[in-house]
Amino acid sequence: MRAANRIAKAMVDIYSPDGVLLYQNNGVAVGQEVPHFHLHVVPRRVAGQWSSGPPQLAAVMAGERAAHTDYAKVTESKLAAVVQLQQRLRSG
Repeated sequence: MRAANRIAKAMVDIYSPDGVLLYQNNGVAVGQEVPHFHLHVVPRRVAGQWSSGPPQLAAVMAGERAAHTDYAKVTESKLAAVVQLQQRLRSG
C-alpha cells in the first residue's frame, strides 16, 4: 500500500487526474493470465470511458484484447509513462 500511495501521488503530480482508482483482480474470468497479486493504480477523469469497471474487461469477456492492454506488447506510450513515473519517484 505504501508503494501504491507513492505511485498515486506521482500520477497526480504528472497527470493531474480528477481522481485515482485502486483495484485488484484475480482469476481467468477477469483477464488474469498468470496467477499473482497486483494492485492497479489508475488515474481517472470524470469524462472517462469507465462505468462499472475497466473497458478492457469487456473486451476480455468478449474474447478480444486491444493492443494497448496486451502486457506483452511494448508501445511508445507505455515506455514514456514508465520513464515519467521513474523520474518522479526518484525525485521525491
